Amino acid sequence: MSTNQAKPMTPATFATAAVAKRALERVFDDVYDAGKGEIKKRFRRWKATRQIDTLYKQLKAVRMVKTIWQTEKAVDLSKFYYPTKVEMDGKRQVINDLSDLGDIGNPVVE
Repeated sequence: MSTNQAKPMTPATFATAAVAKRALERVFDDVYDAGKGEIKKRFRRWKATRQIDTLYKQLKAVRMVKTIWQTEKAVDLSKFYYPTKVEMDGKRQVINDLSDLGDIGNPVVE
């Protein structure tokens, strides 16, 4: 049996972690407020990068879907999606949006 197993967080440990997080946030806020010019720019860029990373992870999660063939595990939609094609006026066209159909009245999709 390993002695390096993770122990469950107790309420006291959780509270201590929350206080430490708030203290660290205050330090960052103080550094930001005290900083001038380049330091402020770099700090803003760092915060923006963190937000971009978070947004990327959220968008990536939206693309993950379960399929008929993969019911247990989510698969990236871009790995198997095939764009819809419609034959119009004797030519096959890729349809990405309803507006790609043009003004054809009331289309019936089969």
